[in-house]
Amino acid sequence: MYFKKYFLVLGASMFCLSIADAGNAKIQSTVSSQIKSKTKLTEKKVLLIARQIAKINGLRLADFQEPEAHYELVHKDQSWVVFFKKKVMSVDGDIMIIVNDRTSESYLHHGG
Repeated sequence: MYFKKYFLVLGASMFCLSIADAGNAKIQSTVSSQIKSKTKLTEKKVLLIARQIAKINGLRLADFQEPEAHYELVHKDQSWVVFFKKKVMSVDGDIMIIVNDRTSESYLHHGG
């Protein structure tokens, strides 16, 4: 009897998680379309700029995971934040590049 209850609860939990994932995908899609409508730069262009800035500053992109770009992550200042996370932990650590959506001006920050 215990096992039947366990599998029933597990099945119900998995069903709820799949519904939640579907809901999250819909929310992310809505957010992405809202971001596209109010930005000058596309996420693809921002990632290209960030990769160029990283290379100019002597970073070896092969040492990092694929970067993640976020629009107005902290401040509503029309900027993108691009995170480059190291594949392996090291002393010099992760980096963050800020890209201004209006001017394309960019700044590199070491995360440590």
